Amino acid sequence: DRDKYSVIWELFILTLMQTRLALVAECRGLQPFFHLYDLLLYEDAAVISMSFGDMGTIFEAIRAIHSGFSAAEHEYVAAYIAQKMVDTIVILRRIGVIHCDIKPDNWVLKSDEQADSLRVVLIDFGKAKC
Repeated sequence: DRDKYSVIWELFILTLMQTRLALVAECRGLQPFFHLYDLLLYEDAAVISMSFGDMGTIFEAIRAIHSGFSAAEHEYVAAYIAQKMVDTIVILRRIGVIHCDIKPDNWVLKSDEQADSLRVVLIDFGKAKC
């Protein structure tokens, strides 16, 4: 039951964040979080349906980058990802949300074909405070 309530709380936080993003002028139009599609409640479980992070977590990306890039490229990619992470945390602060469970597995990478770039998205708001 605890996990079920955590998912319901996460739905509330995600909905609140979307509302607050629309209200805070400097955050309008930003999408540092996945789009929420649906909440499915079952007797013994709850599932949130969201956009898909097609490139895995930051933890997985670090392992892949380590084997396929030069040292200079490592530094560039790490700096880009770190900046996106900081930007997301700043946005959370501006909209009054504290994540409470930031770790590599809660950051997901998603390719953004429209902007021809990489999105760094924070997930798992089940422990968040507002």
